[in-house]
Amino acid sequence: MKITQHMKKDGSAVYRSSIYLGIDSVTGKKVKTTISARTKKELRNKATQAKVEFEKNGSTRKQRSHITTYSELVDLFWQTYQHTIKTNTQIKIKGCLNNYLLPSFSTYKLDKLTPVIIQTQVNKWADEYNQDGTGYKEYNHLHALNKRILQYGISIQALDNNPARDIVIPRKITRDKQEIKYFQDQ
Repeated sequence: MKITQHMKKDGSAVYRSSIYLGIDSVTGKKVKTTISARTKKELRNKATQAKVEFEKNGSTRKQRSHITTYSELVDLFWQTYQHTIKTNTQIKIKGCLNNYLLPSFSTYKLDKLTPVIIQTQVNKWADEYNQDGTGYKEYNHLHALNKRILQYGISIQALDNNPARDIVIPRKITRDKQEIKYFQDQ
């Protein structure tokens, strides 16, 4: 580490050094940085601190995503996804997010979300529709939207794998259509 002394306009001395941090694990390039300090001892401390910080950050300068909860992931997903769909679809999807997905999964941290939790929720949605007739008819669309959100989490490196990938969607029970009675003139 070569330390050079520079004089400021006010006459005080500043020490600078260019240090090698290592190879970036994402880009594969060498990473260097320049550090300035008032004393040589402070410069050496800053250099070791920069090396430790580089290794702590996963040997990369790229920022890792700091998304930890499902609701944070949904917010980020929505900011991107809303520009790819039409207005009526936006209203429908936003309703699905606010009424079904966020109340079900927003309290979970992303690393704690498992296929068992998701399968239990999909089964609950299916039971509400199949038995009571009160739930959301298109619960398979809810699962598809959830799967897309978690896949987006993989693409931004907030998740390692998609826990919604191996979910079995329960079959819908077909309901008999009730005939509408019309008044006929006799």
